[in-house]
Amino acid sequence: MAVFQDLGSNLGKFEDFQEDLRAELDSGKAQADFKCKCKNKTSCKCCGKLHLPRIKLKKKACLVVTYNGRKTALTLAFSMNNKLIFSITASANNPLPICVGLPNFSVIADLCFEFYDVQIFRDKFHFCLTLRPRIMMKEIARIKVGCFTFKNEKRKPVNGKG
Repeated sequence: MAVFQDLGSNLGKFEDFQEDLRAELDSGKAQADFKCKCKNKTSCKCCGKLHLPRIKLKKKACLVVTYNGRKTALTLAFSMNNKLIFSITASANNPLPICVGLPNFSVIADLCFEFYDVQIFRDKFHFCLTLRPRIMMKEIARIKVGCFTFKNEKRKPVNGKG
């Protein structure tokens, strides 16, 4: 019971912390700038520094996004300081946010990758991606990673018919 009382009494402090972190992002003290390079129209690698002084996070972060048009699937591989944090494959049809706990903080902090502006066409697939760090399930920032357009692989006819 005391744990819940402590949590309730610290909720105001957490909201102040959240506002301080947002102010750091707005002022430029905190950095989360991703630069993306794409190859073969099916894979992009986005890297940048995640620098959030308020939570003592300063790491090089990279996200590799690969699209498989045959399976209409996305694979996301996220690393920090060249250490793979996660790799996951999900459906590209209305993809849900992907949330993963931060190393050493997984109980209280995680990173969520949220997809938006998802458009699937016969010849291409387009989406945008936002990184949302959270503490105790509360979003503390929204960081735009970028928008991607991948070409769909041409489907080969089955048994020569098509």
